[in-house]
Amino acid sequence: MKTKITLLITILTISFTAFAQDFTYTYDAAGNRIARVVYLQTKTTLHNNGSTNHETEEEEIAEEKTLKDKLGSFDLLVYPNPTKGLVVVEISGEETIESATYNVYDVGGKQVANGTVASSMLLVNLNQQIAGTYTLRLTINGKQQSWKIIKE
Repeated sequence: MKTKITLLITILTISFTAFAQDFTYTYDAAGNRIARVVYLQTKTTLHNNGSTNHETEEEEIAEEKTLKDKLGSFDLLVYPNPTKGLVVVEISGEETIESATYNVYDVGGKQVANGTVASSMLLVNLNQQIAGTYTLRLTINGKQQSWKIIKE
């Protein structure tokens, strides 16, 4: 009986905590969701003169996305996006990778990184790059695919 009551109290506590948060989303010009602002809690201060002051604590969270895509017969996963510096591209499929390369471009179109793909997992290092938006272009067996990558 004690276990059921403890479980019920735990579930109710979690439920109330989940409903106490409010959030809004931020979108870029293309309509992609780029950030979420979470309003964690409201503090009410009662002053000596009887007035109250409400303060809301905000926390902005950039949403990390895994991009799922196809390139010919290959399934691709690109993550994390946004990234702190290292982008992972997982390549899977039954077809053999005969030739594969990648290029990374900044917003001005300047190539900032490139290389060949040697296995089914590609690590693209953007640690030396400044924060901003980059384009990752992957070419496998003559077919190309591009993604917008945000470096924080």
